[in-house]
Amino acid sequence: MTSAASRGEGELAAIAADPALRRSYAAARRLNAEHGRTYYLATLLLPAWKRPYVHALYGFARYADDIVDSLDSQLSAAERAAWLADWGGRLVEALRQGTITVGKPDSTDGAPAVVFPGGTGSGAADARGAGRTVPGEAGSGHAICDRAGSRGGYDAVARPLYQSEVSVLPAVIHAIRRWDIPVGHFEAFLASMAMDLTVAGYDTFEDLMGYVYGSGTVIGLQMLPVLEPGSAAAAPYAGDLGTAFQLINFLRDVGEDLRRGRVYLPRESMELFGVSRERLATGVVDGAVRRLLRHEIGRAREILHGATPGIRLLHPTSRDCVHTAARLYGGILDEIEKAGYQVLDRRVAVGTPRRLAVAGGALLRVQGRRLASWQR
Repeated sequence: MTSAASRGEGELAAIAADPALRRSYAAARRLNAEHGRTYYLATLLLPAWKRPYVHALYGFARYADDIVDSLDSQLSAAERAAWLADWGGRLVEALRQGTITVGKPDSTDGAPAVVFPGGTGSGAADARGAGRTVPGEAGSGHAICDRAGSRGGYDAVARPLYQSEVSVLPAVIHAIRRWDIPVGHFEAFLASMAMDLTVAGYDTFEDLMGYVYGSGTVIGLQMLPVLEPGSAAAAPYAGDLGTAFQLINFLRDVGEDLRRGRVYLPRESMELFGVSRERLATGVVDGAVRRLLRHEIGRAREILHGATPGIRLLHPTSRDCVHTAARLYGGILDEIEKAGYQVLDRRVAVGTPRRLAVAGGALLRVQGRRLASWQR
């Protein structure tokens, strides 16, 4: 067995040995499997010991996105903003102010307990450096949990968003610590999520890119340490890949986003092709709408193609995963074109046969290399 495999088994064993941390990683994995099929399929190409970290990062992004975007929730924009600020703020504060360890579940609500540095209200360590244990209780000022705080009065209507009573944040914190991922990437993501609650559209592509930096670009940068780049030169490519994936999501979800009151097609592009929000709202894909979407697809495809050369800068065990994800996301653009740009009344997706065909060959190659590695 290679030293990398031994190290990986050791890390998996450490996670498994902590029941609360194990449950948190399992909750993140469920979120990934249920809601990010393309992303999840690609993670199967990573070494098994790296997958939990990717699931944790996905779980963080998905949960924050659900706070903002769930169509099932009755929360007002102000309540969503308060929940996002509280939930995300606790993570950032914990990461910036001290070491976190996951303890035993608290009997009051089943959420993992979190050990913070000593202090009465700020989380700062006192002179003795003593710690205190704060259970993941919704009203606690330092709880790390995925439930809306009772102080906001919106726990009951928010509950449909919960995939389980287990918080993903202990796994997220553990993954961030393990790979030394800059906290600023998570702050930027939370800032863009907050923009969705107040911004309904963007005048120019440059304006849109300000939002995309936090909602897409930093996702690639968060993932990069786990993928183990061989050079700092990989960072711009990783950021561009996250940007491309986000732009592709916009094009796939035009109709769905419109029903939420938002349009991620730059207003200058819409005006160039004579398309208004009202025209999109009719659900009719006419010549003008097709030309607009063709233009934006070309832009997304160009960024995607420009990012893919960076895959060779990643660790060999990461390349198949990222290459497969890039192919599958590019396939979404192909499917939009094949569907005649009908994205106003449906969500176009890469079909299961094509997903399996793309990932299947890569999986066979990966399994072959793993087998050869074990035999050496």
